[in-house]
Amino acid sequence: MARAPLFLVLGYGLPTALLAANLIFGYGGILATMGLFVWIGLAVLMSPTEEEA
Repeated sequence: MARAPLFLVLGYGLPTALLAANLIFGYGGILATMGLFVWIGLAVLMSPTEEEA
């Protein structure tokens, strides 16, 4: 079984899980929601290209 690279877990998985918890439980408010979207956007920008991978 192949393991996911760390940038996928920390860049996409963790903020998506926190965003889901924020939406389900209403924990964190609008500032946390905006911060998580920024986090996901930065993960997209900082993910390695095909040449770097």
